Amino acid sequence: MTRTRQIALACLLLSCGISVLLGFFLERNRPDLMMDFKGVYFEARCLLQHTDPYKPGEPLRVYMAEGANQPVPTAGLRQTLIRDLYLPTTSIFIAPFAMLPWGPAHLLWMILTAVALVFAGYLMWSIGTNCAPVISAGLICLVLANSEVLFATGNPRESS
Repeated sequence: MTRTRQIALACLLLSCGISVLLGFFLERNRPDLMMDFKGVYFEARCLLQHTDPYKPGEPLRVYMAEGANQPVPTAGLRQTLIRDLYLPTTSIFIAPFAMLPWGPAHLLWMILTAVALVFAGYLMWSIGTNCAPVISAGLICLVLANSEVLFATGNPRESS
């Protein structure tokens, strides 16, 4: 690996690290964030409890039942937990996380998201190095450094 590639890879990792730290601090200061992941997490918890996550309000009931460590839901979180927005395959993917308590599941989801983002950035950069290695690295670093909202909301959406 050439020196330029090593520097570009270090910049990619640094940019993603900045984004992860900013997202982590945003999420810590406002516990009502991470609402996207909370939506699918509590829907998968419904499935593990053999209840219907597509029944309006069922994920909210599970959230409130486990509410010892959870803050009072805000209007946005309440809306997310009342209506199921996700495809059934999302719950299948999130089920291993839903078997864990909220803290470890939340941390593992943030780690998985960071790893996936770094890998996606690396793949885009490796394609762009053939044409313009410095420009592609710079643009990808810019995108990665400004992706903190992805970590703060925990976006698990399969489609828009």
